[in-house]
Amino acid sequence: MSGSTEAWNRRRALQGREREERRAKFLSGKRCDWCGSSSGLVVAARAPLPPYISQMKEASAKLLRERIDAGEYSEVELLLERCPHCGGTSFARRKRKSPALKCRNCRAEFDSPERRTVKTGRVSPEQWKSFWEKYSDQIKERLMAERSEAQAKCRSLADCIVLCKRCHFARQKGMTLCPSCGKGYRRASYDLCWECFKKTEEGKEVAKRYELVAYEHPWCQKKFGLERRFLELLNEPEVCCRELCKDLASCRIAEGHGAGRAP
Repeated sequence: MSGSTEAWNRRRALQGREREERRAKFLSGKRCDWCGSSSGLVVAARAPLPPYISQMKEASAKLLRERIDAGEYSEVELLLERCPHCGGTSFARRKRKSPALKCRNCRAEFDSPERRTVKTGRVSPEQWKSFWEKYSDQIKERLMAERSEAQAKCRSLADCIVLCKRCHFARQKGMTLCPSCGKGYRRASYDLCWECFKKTEEGKEVAKRYELVAYEHPWCQKKFGLERRFLELLNEPEVCCRELCKDLASCRIAEGHGAGRAP
């Protein structure tokens, strides 16, 4: 047993050295594909492998849709009540006022909502149990084959890109390089990074709200640093005592104004 273990360890060590040599050769003379940096380079898959659970849900939903379209399972339908003006589904039911319904979205008033049956893309619990018992092995085998193929491509460096450690970390956090400056990073839901956004008219207004300003307490003249958007909350000095002051329990000035007592 010990001989086979030692042979396995030597084989793993050899494979690790060969992999590191291939990586070093692949990175030789290259720069980061995002920012152009030449330091701290790493090899990354062009399309990152998603988590197993996410792939499992996606594959299950895809196969379930195929089976529903084939007529093997029936899709659950849901009756929705919508506002006739904006299509919203949230409205208040009133017992004494007329009209009896009021939309919480557009504030329109009406007596009866629009009713429409929509397909949910789901099946009943009994049908889902039958589907999973029948197709779970097929889904898992297909999924493992796809993941093994993607991992093999990554190990062979066939479909890989070069990133610096900074860009690689940003990519793992779901961010991409800013198209404007090429230095900062932005999330998929934003067009610019924070530094570039602050230079726009809208960004200037937003940045002003987050600007750090000095606030002097009117009772004790202590100075605190806080964001401008919180200034309107400190109209009452007692709020500053409770939220910012660390010496509230022993402060005689706050006690004299009643701020040290429990609310």
